[in-house]
Amino acid sequence: MYLRALADCIDEDIDVVNLSIGGPAAPDAQESALFEKLTRKGSVVVAAMGNEREQGSPTSYPAAIPGVLAWAGSPSTPITASAASTCGVYWPSATLAM
Repeated sequence: MYLRALADCIDEDIDVVNLSIGGPAAPDAQESALFEKLTRKGSVVVAAMGNEREQGSPTSYPAAIPGVLAWAGSPSTPITASAASTCGVYWPSATLAM
């Protein structure tokens, strides 16, 4: 279903794709091709890069795919993003690193 959704985004000329998913497995050829098509068409693709700081901040896909904008919580206080998502904390600003 996920790959079909990416293909639909290409077919429908979607401007922004926001993915709140991620994991350690690198993309297969089909997934890589879909992301390449999306970014080549000019879609902005944003993906979660994970909240695994205690596990050494492993590489997370699809956030690590070239052309994908990786996003993670970055609070000014020492709280993990996963903790923020469970307690309803909201930060009104964020820092973008490219």
